[in-house]
Formats: sequence, structure tokens, C-alpha cells
Amino acid sequence: MSKPSSPVIVRILGVGCRKCNKTVQRAQEAVRHLGVEAEVVLVKDINEISCWVMLTPGVLIDGKVVAEGYVPTVDMLETWIRQSATKKARMEG
Repeated sequence: MSKPSSPVIVRILGVGCRKCNKTVQRAQEAVRHLGVEAEVVLVKDINEISCWVMLTPGVLIDGKVVAEGYVPTVDMLETWIRQSATKKARMEG
């Protein structure tokens, strides 16, 4: 997989609860495992969260909601991040 020049942006939407923190940890693990350039950001602003999801944790990858209301597995996160990185590389390439 060729690498995009801009990082994949993984935004975890949540108020810092146990499930939200676990989602952040899993997203960071997925990024490390894939070796892609990515930023994992925890968004705690309730107004911003409510613009995207009704249930937390929510996961946005490059502005697309991919999960809401549950903690995705590392494998799921890897798949979504890989797909986004591949799409970015094609668009930039």
C-alpha cells in the first residue's frame, strides 16, 4: 500500500468514559500495527459530538462516521484506517 502524503485523521468522539478511552487505545494500536501516518484525536466537546453521533463512543475516519455506540475491535479499526489511507493515496497519487 502506498502512503498518502497527508495523515489519516481518526477522531474518537466521547466524553472520556472507559469505552471511549478503550477506543482511543485500540485506534492507536491499529495505527502502530499498520505503520501508516495517522492522527488519533479524542474529541470531548459535547456540541461537536452531537453533530456526528447520538451514542458514544463514535469513530470518524477522515470525516466519515464508521462506528457509533460500541468499542470496535482493533481489526475493524485497521480495516477502516487501511481503506482510508489507500483511498487518500489514490486521490493524491
